[in-house]
Amino acid sequence: MSGKSLNMQPLRVEVITPVGPGHQEIVKQAAASVLKAKMAKPGIFTEITHAIIDDTQAKIGRSAARNKAIKDAKKRGIEWLFFLDADDLVTENLFEDVAPYLNSYDAIWGQIVQMDPGKQTLRERIPQFAPKSFEDFVALPPFQTVQMGHFVRTRVAAKNLFDTSLDAGEDVDYYLRVWSSKRCIKTPKFFFINRRGQHSTGDRSATGVQWNETTDRLIQKWKDKIGLSNAKATDINLKYYEEFIEKVMPQVMQNNHVVKEGEDIVATIQDQGKSYRFVITDPMNYAHNIYLKGKFFKSDFLDKIKSHVPADAVIADIGSNSGNHTVFFLGQCGAKHIECYEPNDFHRSLFEKNMRLNAMEEQVTLHDDALSDDSGKTVYSSDALARMARPCVTKKEVAGDSVAKETKSLDEVYQGDKLDFLKISADSMGVEVLNGAREIIKKHKPKIAVEVHSASFVDFREWRKENGYKVVIEHPYSNMADYLLEPV
Repeated sequence: MSGKSLNMQPLRVEVITPVGPGHQEIVKQAAASVLKAKMAKPGIFTEITHAIIDDTQAKIGRSAARNKAIKDAKKRGIEWLFFLDADDLVTENLFEDVAPYLNSYDAIWGQIVQMDPGKQTLRERIPQFAPKSFEDFVALPPFQTVQMGHFVRTRVAAKNLFDTSLDAGEDVDYYLRVWSSKRCIKTPKFFFINRRGQHSTGDRSATGVQWNETTDRLIQKWKDKIGLSNAKATDINLKYYEEFIEKVMPQVMQNNHVVKEGEDIVATIQDQGKSYRFVITDPMNYAHNIYLKGKFFKSDFLDKIKSHVPADAVIADIGSNSGNHTVFFLGQCGAKHIECYEPNDFHRSLFEKNMRLNAMEEQVTLHDDALSDDSGKTVYSSDALARMARPCVTKKEVAGDSVAKETKSLDEVYQGDKLDFLKISADSMGVEVLNGAREIIKKHKPKIAVEVHSASFVDFREWRKENGYKVVIEHPYSNMADYLLEPV
């Protein structure tokens, strides 16, 4: 729908962009994208303006800056707003694409599309979901539903101002309030481009960990308010996820690395002239997605540590998942035997299939122990979370199908006479597993490959000092890192 009727009443929209520290230059690109869209395809809007609020000295705060612009737009009688962060861009068609939804909705979102640092190509966030109800919106992860770039009626925004007391999660707090009482939709259109890695700085800028903690707390409050149990929230998540997987699986079967064997879909990967096979249940699972490209998951890190794994090594693999590292150690490093520990039922079933596919069953012993720093603690294992490629062994009961498991320490359960290499992938509990293996490590002095999340970096440094280990290889990611340690 484009063009304007001669008899049409004025319909105005204002784009609101707060500019924080470090965004003085990049906001010029955002402004240029708004101007380009305005000139090219204004849709049914009779006036399009752009309010850029200067907070480069960090004296206002992004929430207060947005609120100021909202109030000013309301005073001037502007009917609609669009929120655009300074480091993002609008699409050329957004004003035209939103037109069919303006009469029926109070707030309108589009699909999440992003541009990674140093790249000019766009990619859709996968998976992402379009909530069909407020209950679904509360149940689904916010990073898989909506982002800041959206249209909203000015009067609606004015009644749901951003909470200036929050340094993180003020976006999700606002979304929840709007979705709870207004007519909201996530459309199949693209309204803006989220440019990754360009965040503002300043005293009130927040980390990803802070955002996660705040949004988890906000969402739990709404769950309690509307009576949404963790069990039902898990069911809702799984329903959306399985619908998504059902849609993309036919595309997976077109991959020349993939075959159907009975009920399983199997991908073949190649590494230095050798072939390995893995069951694929979810093409969006981090590891499975890499298998579809013909490589081991975390192949860059594994290739770095390969020469450090002794020949005929005896290995303990903590957090074996579906067997990625186990297959690599046996096939590419020539390990002799691996003691594998995986507390989640879903991952263990895939592990066993993958060992059979690669004829490695005789070289592994699989245990269902949940390892930590001590015995007798309680953690919760969820197959539903595992199927959705989310952390599935947690300290809190966060899923409806969670099964309580009592923790043990590696010192307690490891019975081998030899240990050459220790690998730990335990989500946020890597340092705790290390603490529960002090005696085994002291006795055998194994080399250690461990995944450490950013919240544990300080504890990890202290552990190394206390136990006489040095970092030989560090492979960082956005909020964690893989390390190879050796005795000092």
